[in-house]
Amino acid sequence: MPKPEGTGQRRPTEEDMPRFMELVSEGKSLREACRKLELHAPSTHTFIDSDDGLREQYARAKEQRAEHYQEDVLTVTKAAALGLKVNGQKVDAAGARAYLEATKWATARMAPKTAPVQRLDLTSRTRQMTDAEIAEEIAAFEAGARGDG
Repeated sequence: MPKPEGTGQRRPTEEDMPRFMELVSEGKSLREACRKLELHAPSTHTFIDSDDGLREQYARAKEQRAEHYQEDVLTVTKAAALGLKVNGQKVDAAGARAYLEATKWATARMAPKTAPVQRLDLTSRTRQMTDAEIAEEIAAFEAGARGDG
């Protein structure tokens, strides 16, 4: 397969996709997975976007990547809380908090369907809604988040 002009990497093939998806699901980004497989990242993204099946596989792999990071964050924060070591190093509580916040932010974007971040966006409707209607909308949202409604 020809290499994209100006790169030392090659275009992806169908045979690359199982390993690529595995790397993404194990926590690698698209760029990291491409680097490991010596693939050209923009060509890989285009290759995936051109096929509905690959697009679905990539979406699942990204959700699995988010789960990988969620499990990792639990390991790090538990180690910080209990004074344990991770990969042979003691975990600093402040570092664990920073890691937790960064991971929550990133996983919310990797797999928005599964991330525990919920948003209520009333900005487009607030000008037309009365205060009572806004309060009702917020109450309905909160009830749904608790499982009451």
